Amino acid sequence: MNDKVSESEPLAAKMFEMEAYRRTIAVYSTRQFADIYFAKWANAIPQKQLDDFASRLVPGCSILDAGCGPGHHTAYLQRLGFNTVGIDLSEEALRLGTIHNPCPAS
Repeated sequence: MNDKVSESEPLAAKMFEMEAYRRTIAVYSTRQFADIYFAKWANAIPQKQLDDFASRLVPGCSILDAGCGPGHHTAYLQRLGFNTVGIDLSEEALRLGTIHNPCPAS
């Protein structure tokens, strides 16, 4: 019987993890959260850190910003001359990004 309990623990942990992930994404995907997140970074882009990151890359290379939110960092790196692509699970954050940080035509 102890073997069955120990075998079920990883499944229970995985189910708990998936539920926590689902709840996190549900909150993160709301318009209210996207607005708060957008406002947080609108005037507080970590330029020093992004400049340091950019200095380590080949000029003009491509950057994938996974979890870009509304695209503040993606847009900043694009202004530095990088080919940037931002992806995010929050459609609301991406909506704000397309309004406030539109990509130039290719």
